[in-house]
Amino acid sequence: MPNVRMILKNPEVKCANAEVQKFEVRVPTNMGKIDIKNFLEKVHNIPVAKVNTMVVAGKYKRVRGGRTWYKRPDYKKAIVTVKKDPAGLLAAPAPVAVAE
Repeated sequence: MPNVRMILKNPEVKCANAEVQKFEVRVPTNMGKIDIKNFLEKVHNIPVAKVNTMVVAGKYKRVRGGRTWYKRPDYKKAIVTVKKDPAGLLAAPAPVAVAE
């Protein structure tokens, strides 16, 4: 399971509820909601409350010159709802001071 590639696309999805935080990741299309939740909780120690997933169809693009078209691959997008993070696990890491 640690060889799964997740790409953080939107670190702060807007949410009306102040008790939770949301962020968006791209995941492999074969991963389910339970797999995503277990991966984030076990590997990254993030307390996940809920996972919403959707498969996004790849766009059609025209090759330079305009005669041929190609399709970008489909991907799965997951919006992860996290319980309010009191320890600051989701915050950006602070810069490390170098002692001389």
